[in-house]
Amino acid sequence: MLNFDFHLVESPMDQLSVEERAKPGNFMALDANLKIKYNNTIYFDEDIAIIEFWLQLNDWLNGRSNDEFQYHTMEVEDEFNPLISISPIGECYKITSPGIESEIALIDNKTEMVKKLIKLRDDMKQVIELYIQKDISIYELKSIEKIIKKIIEVD
Repeated sequence: MLNFDFHLVESPMDQLSVEERAKPGNFMALDANLKIKYNNTIYFDEDIAIIEFWLQLNDWLNGRSNDEFQYHTMEVEDEFNPLISISPIGECYKITSPGIESEIALIDNKTEMVKKLIKLRDDMKQVIELYIQKDISIYELKSIEKIIKKIIEVD
């Protein structure tokens, strides 16, 4: 059985005021540990930028313009992107990642996988909004990507 677990980890954002946490320019500083387990064996265990991940997952679940979900992050080198891919195979989805060291592809029924991903998205949204004290759904993926690119250009 496939499961997704996450929890916030200590991050530079902990030092910021609630007002500063709510600024999109600081969103990349909020990290969470994401675990993907299959039959209680951990196959993926990485810290991720939770808001970046949530925005991409939410965008995919709401539109699913592409059958495949790919989580690209600015936190790792290009050779490790996408960090997580969820690809359709018949009536199932396969999860792959450079972080999954096993040759086993994690496969689950499409309907069940989508239910689990919706729950993950909703749980993450609740944790994020509690932390930043702001409705995260007002942000769009494209607007956050533009902000992040500007931050990187300055650095």
